[in-house]
Amino acid sequence: MAASPRRCRPLAQEYLEVRESREREKKGIACQLNSSSNLTATQKVLPNMNVTASSADSGFKFSREDINKQMDKMKEAKDKSLAEYWPHLGQKVKTEDFDIPMRDGEKVLIRVYTPNDSPIESGKRPVVYSLHGGGFVTGNVDSEDLINRQLCHETHSLIFSLNYRLAPENPIFPTGVNDTEDGLKWVHENASRYGGDTNKGVFLSGTSSGAFLVARLAFQANKLNIPVPGMILRQGVFIFCPLEELVDWRPEVAQFKSREENVDAPGLPKHVVDALNQLLAVTATKHKDVEDFPIFASLDELSRMPPTHFVQATADPCADDITYFKRRLTEAGVETTLVTYEGMPHGFHAYHVLSAARQEMKDTADALKRLIARFNSRDSS
Repeated sequence: MAASPRRCRPLAQEYLEVRESREREKKGIACQLNSSSNLTATQKVLPNMNVTASSADSGFKFSREDINKQMDKMKEAKDKSLAEYWPHLGQKVKTEDFDIPMRDGEKVLIRVYTPNDSPIESGKRPVVYSLHGGGFVTGNVDSEDLINRQLCHETHSLIFSLNYRLAPENPIFPTGVNDTEDGLKWVHENASRYGGDTNKGVFLSGTSSGAFLVARLAFQANKLNIPVPGMILRQGVFIFCPLEELVDWRPEVAQFKSREENVDAPGLPKHVVDALNQLLAVTATKHKDVEDFPIFASLDELSRMPPTHFVQATADPCADDITYFKRRLTEAGVETTLVTYEGMPHGFHAYHVLSAARQEMKDTADALKRLIARFNSRDSS
């Protein structure tokens, strides 16, 4: 059995078994499998799974053409997982894609998820605004398709998922953040046309870099005049520069160990983190702008944040960032919950060959149910 990479927190046995299968395929088994017409969805998803730990040939490529090809493969894997593990989500949830206007005159795709059969009548359904991950350079609405279907079906909510424009062609500041603000405003103004009740506000959900964008929106909700009654942050990435550049200003980050302990972690190894930081060019000085980086806001400022559910994986370089952000919100008096997946790397939730990924979908839907129930009970009291 393959072992965890030398510089990585211990990986779960299930993940190691999947990685070993991938390594066997790389030696030639994949060629034999791909020639078979009787592959299971599990076997088909493995060749698309980035489970190698640290080597130059597993590095992330930043050409848009390569990224688009990668996303096409991920969509194929997602569709196969939907068919094998979640067929009811294909039947119980309908989707519609259309373009909405941004402030600069461009249009961006948004996808709305609607439950086909719901005990909640149209016009009274909770509304959720979802932002995908991908380090701001990759990802799209298909990246979040499975979790959004699950959230829609299990909570009888309307889910709106935005294809915000990506770096480096479109810098995070201002294009990416402006897109997500404009998308939230559009959802708040238009969700009622699709059966949503925005009188309850708009719940937020984001994954990885999308979690950063969601936290930013929640922090600015008062300024945007949009109530946010709760949010879900899945494996959030909240810092985009080397930690040593922040130590003089925020000495506590010197205690973060997950980055150095997960240098070779699959999913987000150090060479990918470094390449992303260089590509995105978000300076340490920019991190002092708490309107954009609420993880560093004062406790008084953080006290206005909504109840928050965090998803964390132990073999994720950003695990300590999540622990830190949760602790600060708790100290500020914000209600928080956390589910940690032992031995899982960054992005594990995207690979439903892993039972942990399937469990995370269920756990996250349960967390959203609790956030909605909490708001409803408070609203009715």
